[in-house]
Amino acid sequence: MAKDRGRSAIDPATETHIFRDLGFASVDAYQTWCARNSLPSNVRKSELQRRQERELFQRQAAERALRTSRQSHNPSHAITRIFLGELDEETIVDEPLKIVAQACRKHSAAAALRDFLIHIDSASKLLTSRESTIAVLNLYRYQNEWCRDPLDWKPRSHNLEKQVAGLAQHLLCRYEPPAFMTSVWYQKNRTRQRWYIRLGQGGSIRTAEGVPAPLTKRMAHWFTQAPDQYTPLAAIRYGQVCALGGDRRVADALLATRMGLDFRDDAFCLELIRFFVRNPMLDTAHYQPIVDYIWNQKYENQAVFVERGVVEEHGPPG
Repeated sequence: MAKDRGRSAIDPATETHIFRDLGFASVDAYQTWCARNSLPSNVRKSELQRRQERELFQRQAAERALRTSRQSHNPSHAITRIFLGELDEETIVDEPLKIVAQACRKHSAAAALRDFLIHIDSASKLLTSRESTIAVLNLYRYQNEWCRDPLDWKPRSHNLEKQVAGLAQHLLCRYEPPAFMTSVWYQKNRTRQRWYIRLGQGGSIRTAEGVPAPLTKRMAHWFTQAPDQYTPLAAIRYGQVCALGGDRRVADALLATRMGLDFRDDAFCLELIRFFVRNPMLDTAHYQPIVDYIWNQKYENQAVFVERGVVEEHGPPG
């Protein structure tokens, strides 16, 4: 609506110039660009002024494209310039390198981080993707727990996800963790990153900090056997289901319900799992409505008719 109001006050030639030729989303954005480039900020321009603005805009677009190309084709050079203070988040247009610049600021331009990133860039393509760059920087946070020198790592695959998995195992693992655990490096959840390190050092998920439910040895074993596509929390539920006699069919169906990743009342959830496991002929399509009904009865407030025309809201029976 604001864009339409801005357009209603200008002539068709200026409207074409601002919105089609220059591609701005609003008159305000156009005027901000004009002010930034020391151009008159009024919208009434001569044809000569409009042509000069188009030429300037095209030159700037070409310069941005050139910077992107240079940065993305030679990240190591750009990383060096970032740590020298010659490039910052404002002048970088390549998104993975923007993330590197943010990390540089947080780590106070540590030389160790610079050298680590330059080696990773020389050995792989991990710094060409936003997601894999985040994973690399998350792994750097645990440098005090590395069991191998990053300079000795070489990727065995061109696939970025496999490269992240290989780098994480090289740096942190003496034993191979479940494949689904690699996903923790793309996120900021440090508790689950600690789970990865624990498993990679030969520890058990049973005794890891922050596990949302107590696990038996059998559950912990099945946790490590969860499908690669699962998240760590989904793998915990999978471990419970399989340890109680269920299989992936039951686990997948339960994960699609509200109890899938809700561990607030684990003893109750285990009873529900046992019910579904004991009834293998029950169509999994019925899991959702059954869980919804039980969940509402147990956890949601209930409207109770106490007398004619009077309704009270009572808390869940617990």
